[in-house]
Amino acid sequence: MVNDSSCMTEKCHPKENFFEKKIEYKTKYETEFKGNLVPFTHKTHDEKAIEGQKLRCSSCHIKSSVGKHFEVPKELCFLCHFRSAKENEGRAKCAVCHVISKEPLRVKKEGGKTDEAETKPITHQGLEKAKIACGSCHFELVSGPTALKKDACIECHHSPTPELMSTATDKKKMHEEHVTKQTARCFHCHQTMEHKKAPYLDTVIRNCATCHPEPHRDQKLMIAGEGGKGVAKFPIAHDMMKTNCLGCHTKDGHDEKGRRVRTAEVKSCVDCHADKEMEKQPDKWKRDVYEELKAAREFEKEIVAAIEEAKGKLPTSVVKKLATLLKDAQENLRIVDAGGGVHNKKYAMLLIETGMLKFDAIKAELAAGHK
Repeated sequence: MVNDSSCMTEKCHPKENFFEKKIEYKTKYETEFKGNLVPFTHKTHDEKAIEGQKLRCSSCHIKSSVGKHFEVPKELCFLCHFRSAKENEGRAKCAVCHVISKEPLRVKKEGGKTDEAETKPITHQGLEKAKIACGSCHFELVSGPTALKKDACIECHHSPTPELMSTATDKKKMHEEHVTKQTARCFHCHQTMEHKKAPYLDTVIRNCATCHPEPHRDQKLMIAGEGGKGVAKFPIAHDMMKTNCLGCHTKDGHDEKGRRVRTAEVKSCVDCHADKEMEKQPDKWKRDVYEELKAAREFEKEIVAAIEEAKGKLPTSVVKKLATLLKDAQENLRIVDAGGGVHNKKYAMLLIETGMLKFDAIKAELAAGHK
């Protein structure tokens, strides 16, 4: 390891002259970023530590290519600033490196006409002050695996004991033992991360969970026969056989808005069950569930109105109890409605029946309370 004092001699990089020197990022690295960047100063990093790893010159400056004198790979900056950090917070805050622009985001209309873009300009500074998330526009600018390299430990510890491996998640100890004491490089253990522009819509579209946190949650509940309030678990046979969505959804189709989707077809039922009679079943299941659900929804309206009318006439504790019963019943109906009763008709009927029983219990309680 090169000692810091060797770097900061009078003839090389004396601390008193060098630590506050402003270094422009764009003169050192190629970047697509068109805005202004905060100049880097060594003083910012002086005396800082990362869970047991005291920063030294050699923490960042490494000899990694011919013709360059102990450069700093930008990937090291990204690793320290972004790994396990919350977006736009602390060391990952955008303003640490980016000058927050005062320039308006919208341009003037042709012809020089004054419009809202000029009288009420939207700026990055205004958005930051309003606490608008940077990710609203700048999505997935940071990417890459945060997990350690799978075989990093056994590259050095050929036969690690369970006791040794039990300390692998102790970040402070790992840095003390491997970096501070043995000068291990970051990328001996860590994988690289990237920080660059990404297609602003494509990245979001590829990740369904961005807008749909629980895609097909209710369909999964129906198939597994769980999630209902006051209903025992009742999975369909497909769940026990581990038949996934593609077992039935085999046909290319379109939804009501014309978007391409995989649709289910009766042929799948016939092919798997080897029973021609199965052609009639799915439509019958849908009709049966629909009729029962329709009746339950009508009863629900009656109960909701009755509870509203009872407020102020019955003790608050009673109204709260009835509201809980109502919420549970509504959740059962919601699962059937959103999850599609056809995915598990028997469980759908149990959910509706239990919901109706809860409505009956509420009605009886209201009737008793008014006597």
